[in-house]
Amino acid sequence: MSGDKLAHPGGWATHPDNPAWYRRLLAAASEVAIIATDTQGVITVFNRGAEKMLGYPAAELVGRQTPAAFHLAEEVAARAKEMSVALGRPVTGFRTFTTRPDLAGSEKREWTFVRKDGRRVTVSLVVTPVCDDDGATCGYLGMAVDVTDRVRATRELKTLARTDPLTGLANRRVFAEAAEAEFERCKRFDTTAALLMIDIDHFKAVNDARGHEAGDKALVALANLLTATVRTTDVPARYGGEEFVVLLTGTTLAGAADLAERIRERTARITAPSPSGAFGLTISIGATVFTPGDKDWTEALRRADQALYQAKSTGRNKVTAAA
Repeated sequence: MSGDKLAHPGGWATHPDNPAWYRRLLAAASEVAIIATDTQGVITVFNRGAEKMLGYPAAELVGRQTPAAFHLAEEVAARAKEMSVALGRPVTGFRTFTTRPDLAGSEKREWTFVRKDGRRVTVSLVVTPVCDDDGATCGYLGMAVDVTDRVRATRELKTLARTDPLTGLANRRVFAEAAEAEFERCKRFDTTAALLMIDIDHFKAVNDARGHEAGDKALVALANLLTATVRTTDVPARYGGEEFVVLLTGTTLAGAADLAERIRERTARITAPSPSGAFGLTISIGATVFTPGDKDWTEALRRADQALYQAKSTGRNKVTAAA
């Protein structure tokens, strides 16, 4: 053996000049997908971690396929379009994965991988050019880690932070953000928008007589009705307790009052279940619009709340509109 081989702490068996050492190293990385390609995208290395992540045996892909085989086609197309616009030249095919690494030395990005069985996996993928002794790119190395659970947990946390957990509607904070943005838009473009404030009549009596579970079902039933009745551009939200609000974009006071009346009538026709039998609901609604004199959107909200109070104090199960 040469002096270099003898001097290596692990001996020739673990010396980096031994190809078997590289094979064992790749095999040991069972939790990381390591995929190498030539400059045309043909796969040259597909380690055990890649097999585990994607469900393909290495023999099925090495030498015959490109990474596009397990990428989500629409995601790749969107990325190619994005890069083409940014760089001012067409980026297509395998260059979608290699252009940034060629320019910057590497690229780390989340992608969706599609397993052989069709299941999707979100991965964090680092792509790096591989150079020969003369510094010329002779291939590319991709290292991917499954981040599906982390991404799912992050999305769930964002959803929880922005929705009411019982009804699935937007929560108070999200509604405030939407109302403020719409108020500013109305001021800038001289357009109009309306607010509805909705309250379930005698809700405390429902909880007391039929139980809180029945009360929850009543809230869900009303939330579902609101979602089914308003437009996709509108924002229904649970504002607190039995109180709901709806932001109606591009809507006049007359239009808001008409919609409010429709919601009231439909609510009077629905029933919610309880252990003691199904029961009906009625609601009271206050409607208003943003006006040029409003300093901010909360002034309109207070006006809608006052209209709601008038509807409740004059018999309930009615709509009151206030300019």
